[in-house]
Amino acid sequence: MQWLEKQEGVRVERWENLDEWDIGVYLADGHRWRVDVKDHQDAQTIIDRPPAGEAVIVPNYRRSQVNQLQAGLDALRTADGQRYSVFTVSRFKTAVARRVKGMDT
Repeated sequence: MQWLEKQEGVRVERWENLDEWDIGVYLADGHRWRVDVKDHQDAQTIIDRPPAGEAVIVPNYRRSQVNQLQAGLDALRTADGQRYSVFTVSRFKTAVARRVKGMDT
């Protein structure tokens, strides 16, 4: 979160919507992520209780879970119909940085 808060053009809201998701990340171009940070030993527990936010972030040391999580969440949608995207912390930082620099639109 500290890294996000230091990025120009990024606004961060913590525990938004009464902790429905952990972090709201809003970019100057209008793009947003509703982030749920998950650190579970068993990735299936996350799939069985899908997060409210469409961006699921796992610690870098759980990177081996990313493919399983993405595959398990692909058939599901958030309550408002959004597809899930699963990132490690490092990959999410890269996605934010690319978006801020206009490299991903």
